[in-house]
Amino acid sequence: MKKYLLITLCIVILVSLLLILFVNLEKKQLKTEVNDYLLQTGYKNSDITSIKTFFGRMPYFSARVVFKDEENVEYFYVKDSGEIKQFSTPLVNGSRNYSDKDQDFKHLEQ
Repeated sequence: MKKYLLITLCIVILVSLLLILFVNLEKKQLKTEVNDYLLQTGYKNSDITSIKTFFGRMPYFSARVVFKDEENVEYFYVKDSGEIKQFSTPLVNGSRNYSDKDQDFKHLEQ
C-alpha cells in the first residue's frame, strides 16, 4: 500500500513540474515572439520599456508591453492563429477607467 502511495505521489509531483515547465517555456517563447514582432514592425529595443508575459484565463498566454514614450499605458499582445496581434483596449495606469476617453494612444494598432 505504501508503495502505491509513493508511486502516486511521484507521478503527481512529476506532472506538476512538467506543467510548470510548460507554462514557463510558453511565456518565454511568447515574450521572444512579441519582441521580434515589435522589432519587425519598426520599433527598436530602446523604444520598449518592458514586455511581461502572463498565464491566465482567456487568452491563456498574453504579453503586456509598455513603451518608453507612453509609460503609463499598457498594450496587450497574444498569439492568434500563429500570428502576434494586439488585442483589447490599452490600460492607462493599470485601469480601463481613464478620464480622457478620446486619448490618442501612440501605439494602438488598427
